[in-house]
Amino acid sequence: MNIGVVLEDTGKYQDALESHDKALKINEELNDRVGLATCYLNIGVVLEDTGKYQDALESHKKALKIDEELNNRVKMAKGYMNIGNVLINMGKLQEALDIFKKALKIDEELNDRVEMESDYNHIGIVLNNMGKHQEALDNFHKALKIDEELNDKGAMAKNYNNVGIVLGDMGKYHEALDSYKKALKIDEELNDRVRMALDYNNIGIVLENMGKYQEALENHDKALKISEELNDRARMGGNYMNIRNVVYMMGKYQDALENHDKALKISEELNDRAK
Repeated sequence: MNIGVVLEDTGKYQDALESHDKALKINEELNDRVGLATCYLNIGVVLEDTGKYQDALESHKKALKIDEELNNRVKMAKGYMNIGNVLINMGKLQEALDIFKKALKIDEELNDRVEMESDYNHIGIVLNNMGKHQEALDNFHKALKIDEELNDKGAMAKNYNNVGIVLGDMGKYHEALDSYKKALKIDEELNDRVRMALDYNNIGIVLENMGKYQEALENHDKALKISEELNDRARMGGNYMNIRNVVYMMGKYQDALENHDKALKISEELNDRAK
């Protein structure tokens, strides 16, 4: 068991960092190159989670350098993915895209279908954020094809959602709605309540964009109900904001104000808890 990883999972980031630093020193003394790469990776993850992106980037690059020296192709591909994720957080989308493509090249050579699916997914997200919607769609469809080959229902649902997001950004609301409904159907079969709440939320947003406010409201209400059952305060806040937007468009200004206040109250609670 890695104590640093456990500490990170419980939100004790400073303690996790100290634990990883101790492990790093031990591996330096032992000249354990594999262990060192793992330590740099773990340190990079903690630094990224705490918003220290430049430091995280440097740590992930140290891990990658060791994996390259050891010619560990599997870990090199994962290292490229870690660096790409940090670059996204830094807003360096083109650099992230370039490095995700390096990961994809290795995974293609290794014929690692699971990792290729992840690569296509990440590439699609970056391309969509760059406004290259058709290219993003092509990559999500490639990921979806692999999901179908592997019969990975959970991944299929996520990619139907990704396809829906891109189609929505392209203004193809009917197609986006169809894709979100496919995601919802799978998540219902899997009884994935967290994903179902997301699906209802996405369906509600598309319906709002189509001017179908009553249907949009019904879906946002379903999303809120699940968030309440899960006691997911952060999602509840987002649900209230979505409901606010719809009822405002319906001219129900008092309802909009009440939902806004509910969302604001949750936001203040979460901010106080984070201090």
